[in-house]
Amino acid sequence: MGFSGVKDGEPVITDTVLTEVVADESLIKFKAVYPDGVALYAFVNYNSEDNAVDIEWYTNYKNGDYEIWTSDDNVTYTSVAFVSDSTEYQYLITEDFEKKIFQSIFRCRLG
Repeated sequence: MGFSGVKDGEPVITDTVLTEVVADESLIKFKAVYPDGVALYAFVNYNSEDNAVDIEWYTNYKNGDYEIWTSDDNVTYTSVAFVSDSTEYQYLITEDFEKKIFQSIFRCRLG
């Protein structure tokens, strides 16, 4: 979720841009508790019974929220859901599309 990749020989990620990083006391506290960072694994399946896309994820960080975004062109994204205290989301398909890109943004809650 959030990027496309193809492995052919050595995997390479290109055309990436880092626009801004803001570090404050919460990031320092987070890094102290999770020195290796956060692992996030997402799985997406088409649910023909509900005509929906089922998204489920697993993470080693249990105190976070997720915002789900979609795009048809990988340029313009629309926020479709804010998920709190859950590790799954169902995107109901209401119109036909040729391609749908899903992106999840993780927002940690320290405390």
